[in-house]
Amino acid sequence: MAYFLVNPRITDISRLQSALTWWEYADYAATLVVFIGVLGELLAEFTNVFKTKDNKVREKRVTLIFTVVLLVGLAGELTALAQTSNVTSKITEILRNDIAAAYKSAADAIGASGQANERASLADERAKQLEGENRKLGIELEQEKQKRLELARTLAPRFLTSRQRAALVASLRLHAGAGISIIRLGDAEAGQYADQIIGAFVDAKWHVHLSYIGTLSPPVYGVLCKEPSQESDPVGGAVHSLGEAVHSSFFKAGIPHALEIDHAGPSLNEVQLLIGLKPLNVKPLN
Repeated sequence: MAYFLVNPRITDISRLQSALTWWEYADYAATLVVFIGVLGELLAEFTNVFKTKDNKVREKRVTLIFTVVLLVGLAGELTALAQTSNVTSKITEILRNDIAAAYKSAADAIGASGQANERASLADERAKQLEGENRKLGIELEQEKQKRLELARTLAPRFLTSRQRAALVASLRLHAGAGISIIRLGDAEAGQYADQIIGAFVDAKWHVHLSYIGTLSPPVYGVLCKEPSQESDPVGGAVHSLGEAVHSSFFKAGIPHALEIDHAGPSLNEVQLLIGLKPLNVKPLN
């Protein structure tokens, strides 16, 4: 089958269509692998199917295995998509040659007889039909490609781009020496994302008071910045001002987050930042 895809002398549309069908089935199989990887991560994270509840090492290993399965599935999907596009391009080229031949045949036969004119008309109609079908197929393939890319970005772990990190550090450095309390979850994806954000605060010369929490019930999703209201600020508005600085820094860096104001009283002595789980239904901005 692979021979048909790389040998430029093969111009039989039926063989190319068979190759196209094969890669479409490969795409379905890769999608199934992606589903298994996502399902495995969810089971490892929220259930005890793999006996990971009280064994963090086993939990990380199981999560890593299903992450690898997920990446293999995504790689298979991208490969199938590329091969499908390649085969479709070859089919399109054959159809275009067929259209050109039909036009030439019609032009050569114009002066021959009325029967030749009729054949030219039929060829022109067929050419327009093939061109319309080809255009429709190209649009469908482009839409499918965009869907695959959106799925890959949605399932990928969060990370700070170099531009986001530089913007965050530069903005936070204006308040160097300030203190912040950061809560890091035991979840692998959330923990890695939290480590990147913590590193940015450290590079900006902030005093980071780190707290480790395995899981939260109910779970918290996304990045949450919590600060006291200006009226209930225990240090006369200083903590509130730092909260605004953190919020502004995240906003300038283009990092998705939420700001929560504590109106219950002076329960916060400093700004609190919680790096929660990745929202499964939200596409990352980076």
